[in-house]
Amino acid sequence: MRIMKTQGRCYLCGLKTDLESMAKHLQTEHLTDEAVQETCLLEVAAEDSAYWLFLDMPLTATLESLDAFLREIWFECADHTGVFMLEQDENERLELHMPISVLQTGQTIRYRYTGMYPTDAKITILGRMNRLAQPEPLRLMARNVMYMIKCSLCDSFADAYDDFNGIPDFLCADCCDVYQLTADGVIKDTPAMGKCVNCGAHDHYAFDPAKVKPVEQR
Repeated sequence: MRIMKTQGRCYLCGLKTDLESMAKHLQTEHLTDEAVQETCLLEVAAEDSAYWLFLDMPLTATLESLDAFLREIWFECADHTGVFMLEQDENERLELHMPISVLQTGQTIRYRYTGMYPTDAKITILGRMNRLAQPEPLRLMARNVMYMIKCSLCDSFADAYDDFNGIPDFLCADCCDVYQLTADGVIKDTPAMGKCVNCGAHDHYAFDPAKVKPVEQR
């Protein structure tokens, strides 16, 4: 499996850095003494590491809330089953009603969105944090910058993909026109892209620099 390293953005201050540095950044630069809610900080990464997220969620929130969030931002296609399981034993499945507080710092679990072409993500419990009250239980704190894929027929970046027996060809708009190809889907910022007609809310969760405040201004 090819491991790809991508840069990402902190959704709280706009910092651009890689996955490893982002974990340290969130745990040092975004602590608050005015906290009213104790949370669990999560690192969520696809198998190839090109796609990743950092989330926090209240200790009272359940895996069902996490399942709903991952479906919305990355995986939802045709209402397939989402399964949480232990990293060491895939036969040991975790109940959706289990609160996130049961998991320990440093523990890793796996999430699998099932279907014809299942997609996995690794979830690591980074630790406990405090935060001010939030409008939603799960807060997106950081995300990879959208991974740019080269067209299979030229050196341009792809705009869409053509899924042939589960093996996608990535195509730019010009090549689609020249070769009269009909694409199956557009490129999206999700590890499920190319595996199914993903309906993840990419636009809803896209990074918006107008909503962040640099650390030195906080």
